[in-house]
Amino acid sequence: IEPDWPRSRVAQVLRAVFRPLILFPLLRWYVKVETRGAENLAELRGPALFVANHTSFMDVPVILRALPRRWRAALAPAMSPDHFAKLWQLNLTRLCFNGFLLVPDAGAVQSALRHAGKLVEAGHAILVFPEGRLTPDGAIHTFRPGAAVMAERLNLPVIPIRIEGLYEIWPEHQYKPGKGSVRVTIGTPLTMQTGESPVAFTARLEESIH
Repeated sequence: IEPDWPRSRVAQVLRAVFRPLILFPLLRWYVKVETRGAENLAELRGPALFVANHTSFMDVPVILRALPRRWRAALAPAMSPDHFAKLWQLNLTRLCFNGFLLVPDAGAVQSALRHAGKLVEAGHAILVFPEGRLTPDGAIHTFRPGAAVMAERLNLPVIPIRIEGLYEIWPEHQYKPGKGSVRVTIGTPLTMQTGESPVAFTARLEESIH
């Protein structure tokens, strides 16, 4: 069960200070971020589901940097428990990024959906990496249908995001990041069609990111 404290006023203020003063300057030291397709968000109002390929430990900071300012404070990324060996690491990520756990287990997914529903009701946007894990080789691997189920249950538009160049800077097997340029492409919002299954929508979503 996800705690509510990451959505508290204190946590929001800390994130508002941490990101421009610490996170983004540190990110610029390693990565130059080029954003394409930001105009696709101009007409989007209300909560949304962002879906991206999972290339590096720096995916979330890079996506935050690439998004228009009004979306940064709203973003809540789903996280894999595999990334957190200690509880303090998980709680620090909850504090800095408003993240929540998404475990590929039927019971846990229901709990994550309930928490995502709370976030959406509070005006947040959700970020999901439907591959379910970091890419081991830089390629985009098969998407799991969880993001489509979340979009269907929460009635959210889905914005595909493709990250290029970040795997070469900090892949999963590398101890520390290198330096380089990254391109983040924000696609056109997608919605599930009447009668479209989560599996079919997942395939369409995966194709939009490829």
